[in-house]
Amino acid sequence: MNLAFAAVTGWGKTYVSHSYIEENADDYDVTVVLDYKDEYSGLVESGYLKRMTAPSGTENVTPEQWRDIVAGEKGLQVVRAGLTDEQWQELLANLILALEAMDISVFLVLDEAHRFAPQRGNYPDVIDTLATTYHGDGFGVVWLFQRFAKIDKDVLSCCTASMLGGFRSTQDIEQLDTVEYPTDVHKKDRDRVPGLPDELCVDGEPLALQRFTDDEGHTVGSEWIYTDGETLERLDSRDFEMESEHYGSDRKRIKHPF
Repeated sequence: MNLAFAAVTGWGKTYVSHSYIEENADDYDVTVVLDYKDEYSGLVESGYLKRMTAPSGTENVTPEQWRDIVAGEKGLQVVRAGLTDEQWQELLANLILALEAMDISVFLVLDEAHRFAPQRGNYPDVIDTLATTYHGDGFGVVWLFQRFAKIDKDVLSCCTASMLGGFRSTQDIEQLDTVEYPTDVHKKDRDRVPGLPDELCVDGEPLALQRFTDDEGHTVGSEWIYTDGETLERLDSRDFEMESEHYGSDRKRIKHPF
């Protein structure tokens, strides 16, 4: 499965994706998180992932060498550590070739996924193949991003499920085939959304998605819509339970509402 996982900055993407990693880790042979901003260290502390930084030169690690690195690991956090986008893409390309050759199931989380598959610009063919082909070969791939306008439409067209939060604009969400409801529900500045399906309403009210904050303005929860063509569900991240701490990019702990 390819999962499009997106929302505007500050909506709580990383926090909610932590929950996804914990929920899916036991169902795959290995979990690999390509961490653009080093925000998944809580999963290292709790034992879900082993940390690996990616200094200059790591993009040239061969698929065979990646196989040796991944072999025997249950989870791996690969931190970008200053690589350019082109180097970061090459690292992923070689890693994909290694994982595909290992005949194992893989849960792959691509933070800031538009860096790997930009809508404008070239990137390695194997990354496109990851979206179009490998998802049926034991790969579960989460494409995490902020703006639809920055990620390649070919990737979006291959996503069979979506987890979407709030956005400043929703005009390009229609690129996802799984979205068959009024996309205005995702607009940050909307209150009510006429025509919203009953399963997306709150106590019968057609309300837009909400972000919940504390007195200091920090996000303590947010609403999302998950759909996969068969399921359509409105979710509140305050209901999610996690073993791991989540650290924001400023290294301040995010307060949990439970």
